[in-house]
Amino acid sequence: MSASNTVEITLHYFAMHQELANCSQEQLAVNSGSSVKQVYQLLIDRYGFNNDTQRLRAAINEEFADWSQPLKHGDQLAFIPPVSGG
Repeated sequence: MSASNTVEITLHYFAMHQELANCSQEQLAVNSGSSVKQVYQLLIDRYGFNNDTQRLRAAINEEFADWSQPLKHGDQLAFIPPVSGG
């Protein structure tokens, strides 16, 4: 990956994702134009994330986002796990 073809994003982790990544946030360089879903697949490969994307919500810059949305340099990306309780 050459630097001109990448963008830097910040990932924020919660719940099980935070435990698997062993951090609450990190910087990541991804290919320019990568979608939210492509980044999540990278995290599955890297950390073993195993939530079904049908049950997760993604947020870019604190707003819910579509899984096909491309990421831009400086974006803040979070994956919101399902909430359980009663």
